[in-house]
Amino acid sequence: MDTEQVALSKLPGCTENVAKFKNSFSQIEEANARSEFDGSGITQINQDNRDNLENDTISVVVKVKAYARYNKDYNLLNDIDYTATKLSKLSAVSLLNVSQSVYIRGTEVLPKATGFDLKQEDLDALDESYKAYKATYNQPTINRLDNNLSKNNLNALYKEADDTLEQIDIVIEIIRYTNPTLYERYKAARRIEPTGSRSYTLKGMVTDMSENSISGVLLTFLEVDENNTLVSSEPVITKSTADKGRFNVKTIEEGRYRVTATKIGYKAAEQIISINGDNPDLFFKLETV
Repeated sequence: MDTEQVALSKLPGCTENVAKFKNSFSQIEEANARSEFDGSGITQINQDNRDNLENDTISVVVKVKAYARYNKDYNLLNDIDYTATKLSKLSAVSLLNVSQSVYIRGTEVLPKATGFDLKQEDLDALDESYKAYKATYNQPTINRLDNNLSKNNLNALYKEADDTLEQIDIVIEIIRYTNPTLYERYKAARRIEPTGSRSYTLKGMVTDMSENSISGVLLTFLEVDENNTLVSSEPVITKSTADKGRFNVKTIEEGRYRVTATKIGYKAAEQIISINGDNPDLFFKLETV
């Protein structure tokens, strides 16, 4: 459409729709990048911060506990009666509350806890880890929400782009006979290709020629095109038959595959299959060598 701006500008609303489509396309690229955002790094940072907070909290707890036991301060002992296991089971908010409480009690005890190895550095470390975890503990949830919003926005942009192209399709019909060369070029470029594929399950069984089941048969799935030419030499799926010669592929994408069944002592066999939703069970019969 960029190379034929002059010819297309003569069609009703085509210039505006081409500009609108290009704008939608740019937004789709941006939204697609956001929808594929991997928040695993932030999740790991959040977990690291939690680990640090638990460790710094228990470090102070152990020393304050020793002081409380020695001085028979049972109220204090009850207030900081935490173990590493208890801390690990707390929710994020509860952990933050507990660590803050431990920090307060540790600060109160510090001037009196000479000889119990409680230092200001311990309390400072606890305070820093508290702030770090508080800043990130809900970030994975926020990222998931942002990711979902981006996907919804992406779907809306695809719909907008499709609607715009349909408007262009309508006016292109005007030049079917007056400018057949441009019309055919447009139609050739305006092909519809699926942007995703559906996945299905596939079950099957491998037997010998006497219909006795064979376990341990290796099934290799290679993708092929409409002419049964290999798309890639890398297997899409490999599967082995179970004790009764059965196999179950839980997820296989829509498409065509060359499936090869091999096992030492048997002749290899292969079939071409199409996965499109209406998939009968796949059976192999292997001859002995």
